[in-house]
Amino acid sequence: MIIFKEPHVVKQFQVKFWPDNDMVPSSVSDILTVMEHVQQWQRKAGGHNPVVIHCLNGCDKTGLYCVVEATIERLKIEQDVGIQQIIKQMRSRRPQIIPCIVCINSCL
Repeated sequence: MIIFKEPHVVKQFQVKFWPDNDMVPSSVSDILTVMEHVQQWQRKAGGHNPVVIHCLNGCDKTGLYCVVEATIERLKIEQDVGIQQIIKQMRSRRPQIIPCIVCINSCL
């Protein structure tokens, strides 16, 4: 059992615009809006709270979200970002993410 000295705040963002059977969201702006809400919450919370992303199987939508988020963060620092390299790095930790070419194309 872990005992924390300070309370931890957990905030859940539930995505309802992305049906379970769809590999990619119907609108790119919807996922970007969710990402912005998460970032706003992190800034308000002091930026030290970890973010946990999860979908039904833990790899399809989670993987796409993480790849898009990582790509956006790297674009803020670098001018040229290799999305396939980001996917490869993430697959080294979670081989099941981005399971199909449709998902990869939606990242591009």
